Amino acid sequence: MSVLLRILIAVTFSSCVIKQALGDCDLGALQLVNGSSIFEGRVEICYNNTWGTICDDNWSDANAQVVCRQLGFSTIGAYYHSNAYYGQGNGSIILDNVHCDGTEASLIQQCSHSNPLSHNCGHHEDIGVVCPSTHNCTHGSIRLVDGSYIGVGRLEICIDNEWGTVCDNGWTNLNAQVVCKQLGQNRLTRYQGGIFFVN
Repeated sequence: MSVLLRILIAVTFSSCVIKQALGDCDLGALQLVNGSSIFEGRVEICYNNTWGTICDDNWSDANAQVVCRQLGFSTIGAYYHSNAYYGQGNGSIILDNVHCDGTEASLIQQCSHSNPLSHNCGHHEDIGVVCPSTHNCTHGSIRLVDGSYIGVGRLEICIDNEWGTVCDNGWTNLNAQVVCKQLGQNRLTRYQGGIFFVN
């Protein structure tokens, strides 16, 4: 990892924490809560800068695989728990009738589902997921996630065997070019608020 990237992470980390505390989150971002480890828990999804739950209607292991993939975990052996196994959420129920084939990269963008906030569920039907507990992540490695194809996405970095998002506060095209080179890409097409476009 370059010195510039390490300094940038140190400088911007505090602003990330502040944003998270205020409730800012990216549309479609996922998190697992109330589990005994980072690999399991109630699935929560970000919609309109607010975290909410997903109903278990028609849920499948293929859906669980997509959740695990989007979170950067292995997908082989992913499975789910229905009926609020990890406790009931207290926010909005964002999605219902989710159907994935298991190969998608984004639950909200690529799987079929009811319109957001349109459901016939209660929180007693909140879905939970268990992901295999292998990270395949080495300290200092970086990746782009939640993009529609390879070479596009939000930048994440592995610190202490866990993937985390890097804030873009103060970033320029030059910083993005360093990331692209580290990812083995020849050039940056454009950089836009945390999203990289390379070819």
